[in-house]
Amino acid sequence: MRSRFNFSIEYSDGRKVDMHEKGLWVSFFRVSSPNAEREIYEHHGIPGGRLVSSRIGVRQVRIGFSFEKGSLEELDNFKHEIYQIFYHKDEYKIKRDMYPDTQLMALQEGEYDIENVTGTDGEFEIELTMLDPFIYGSKKEITLTGQAINLGPGEYRPIITAKFTSAASSFKVAHQESGKFIEVKFEFVAGDLLVIDFSTRKITINNNVRMTAFTLKSRFFNFAPFTNRLTVAPASAATVKLLYEPKSM
Repeated sequence: MRSRFNFSIEYSDGRKVDMHEKGLWVSFFRVSSPNAEREIYEHHGIPGGRLVSSRIGVRQVRIGFSFEKGSLEELDNFKHEIYQIFYHKDEYKIKRDMYPDTQLMALQEGEYDIENVTGTDGEFEIELTMLDPFIYGSKKEITLTGQAINLGPGEYRPIITAKFTSAASSFKVAHQESGKFIEVKFEFVAGDLLVIDFSTRKITINNNVRMTAFTLKSRFFNFAPFTNRLTVAPASAATVKLLYEPKSM
């Protein structure tokens, strides 16, 4: 039987470890609330204060485990295997069985104790740190038709693709909230694929990098938390989609 709190870890080098398969029973898995960090300005003689800035700091994940081995020697040896599971030089991806379509990034800070409950049983609690305070869902795709889109909390660096269905001499996507836009000058024909990657700030056409097609007044813009309105032109020449990973707290 698997614990309902069971999860797996995926490291930056591609290795994966499932807690159940490793012999660890997950007794609880708790993600702390968002860590609201505020800068407040208070002026002498004026009631209250004024919010200067606001951000979400790092979050903590507390996890409890128990395990059983056949002998005291096996239990002591297993402790060192456990140390290797949770220590890694990079953040690792955690996927919980209870929420198979979501994931979070975490790493170990500091140390923890593993207690011998009996001669063959052990238990421990560990606290991991989420440097990125958001929980990510499976990638989603939105077809852009000039509508307002709600991406959720946090900032995003999505990928926008335009699959051309007819000829066009340019393509432009504009962000109404910031007034910024990206415009690409190119003699597109039906079947061409334009990819605008906001994370790498690259533009490719049919899998070839084409930064020279990026017009001088074009600027990569930031997607605001929650609502963004994007317009594309020419709207009738291509099917335009936005690909992103939704975030939650």
